[in-house]
Amino acid sequence: MSIYVDVKTKTGVFRVRKPMGRIGAIHFGIITKYMSGGSDGEAMSPAQREALGEGFIEWSEKVLPKILISFTPEGKEIINDYKVDEVTGEDQFAIFTAMMSLIEVSEDYFQIVSQ
Repeated sequence: MSIYVDVKTKTGVFRVRKPMGRIGAIHFGIITKYMSGGSDGEAMSPAQREALGEGFIEWSEKVLPKILISFTPEGKEIINDYKVDEVTGEDQFAIFTAMMSLIEVSEDYFQIVSQ
């Protein structure tokens, strides 16, 4: 399992650390707090859009600063000390969406093997 994820946007490639440890718990807590299940392809309700926005704002404040590693602008050299304040809202949302897409939880994602 890779601990880094490269997310390509129109402006370049962001390298982020996969949320693990305490940050992973905060990441997953924010996702489960704000995101309700829904069918793929269905339009989001206004309440779901509002919850997504609130989740994104909290995530960008609490998680993104802890996982952002670097940024490589299109055709340029890697920037290792890139800060969240330099990332556009669109790119922050792209990273947020990419991190959400990595969550794999299903009805059988764990099994109790002894008590």
